[in-house]
Amino acid sequence: MCAFCKTECTSSILNQISQSEKEQLEAFFAELVVDAHFGYSLFGDKPVSLTGHFLLTPWNNVLELHKIDGDFWQKWKIWEKYQKQLEITHYLLVKEPASFKNSQFIILINKKAFIHAFTKHAALFHAILGAGLKPEKILQEIAEGKKTFFESIRHNPTLLGLLLGYGEHNAICFSQKGKILKMSCLRSFGDDSRFSLLRVGSLYFLADFKHPETQALYQKYEKLRGRLSTIYAHGNFLPITLSKLTE
Repeated sequence: MCAFCKTECTSSILNQISQSEKEQLEAFFAELVVDAHFGYSLFGDKPVSLTGHFLLTPWNNVLELHKIDGDFWQKWKIWEKYQKQLEITHYLLVKEPASFKNSQFIILINKKAFIHAFTKHAALFHAILGAGLKPEKILQEIAEGKKTFFESIRHNPTLLGLLLGYGEHNAICFSQKGKILKMSCLRSFGDDSRFSLLRVGSLYFLADFKHPETQALYQKYEKLRGRLSTIYAHGNFLPITLSKLTE
């Protein structure tokens, strides 16, 4: 489908959505972009972003965090109703079971970035997943529901770290953290400013800040964070995100 046709199709679907559902989907994508960092995969080269939610919120989360996961899944159901009508070519946005009880993940995969990461670290992927495996095959199986994302990488923490955009060095360090005597080399990656004017939050993960790969990642992600904050400066999370997903 041509770009113009895709735009027309997306606009048509937006017109079908009731005002109430639009408001819920606006909040849904705002949470994914601002809090779950999906924008880094949507507009950048972060291969995978994910967020997990309980199906039924534990009482301590409600009381202490004022978090109601049921609201999130209600918004997801609305999204599922319209997602089937959209032609999403360059991304996968899927739901799959989480390893902890009564919870599920929402996972966004940037296909191009996924293939690039696999190709760049092919030796590591093949050593863990088997020689000859193609990234396109993995993506196809996830898209068809034959395997979950986590099954496709055999729940390997190093591959997970790579695909979450943490860098090879940090991914290996974190996966071997139980064997490392000095954990002081790993600290939280991200802007510690609690009152940042930027709308989109920094990525957070354990990282070795002395390593040049980490320093390069920090510069790249903070630059992208500024760009994302500009893109979503006036909100409009639903139309902007749909436009990007269907480009």
